[in-house]
Amino acid sequence: MTDSGRLYYGWVVVAALCVTEVVSWGILYYGFPVLLRPMEADLGWSRVEITGAFSVGMGVAALAALPVGRWIDRHGARALMTTGSCLATV
Repeated sequence: MTDSGRLYYGWVVVAALCVTEVVSWGILYYGFPVLLRPMEADLGWSRVEITGAFSVGMGVAALAALPVGRWIDRHGARALMTTGSCLATV
């Protein structure tokens, strides 16, 4: 809150980010086990192979976070986010 009694807009942004993070991570972690059996049947992979691929993907994401964070600190997020969004559509 500010002295005028109005809610500071930055806290609205923080609250929205908190909600979106909880939802997105919840979908990632709790949705994966729900989809595990259909993926086994569809892909013909074992449960070990699928969960192993998921673990490797999470490890790669963790390792990529360091250089990506440095890039964002130095150059800003706009170009990186635009490139990532374009690549995600392919």
